[in-house]
Amino acid sequence: MSWKWEMNDHGNWITNGVRFATKAEAEHYGTDLAYRWLGMPTPARVAPSDDAVNYVWSPNGLQLSL
Repeated sequence: MSWKWEMNDHGNWITNGVRFATKAEAEHYGTDLAYRWLGMPTPARVAPSDDAVNYVWSPNGLQLSL
């Protein structure tokens, strides 16, 4: 199991292929991404995923999981 960040776009929850091992990592990533893309909060959530973990969130930001 992994965690993904989703953003609401006109009533539809959308996501990308980035998956994390923890809910907290997905929350940090999503908050950072939303502010960089939109400059303000938007309806968003963290949801479980059956996809494999492929990224980690560190103090340096997003990093590919090895």
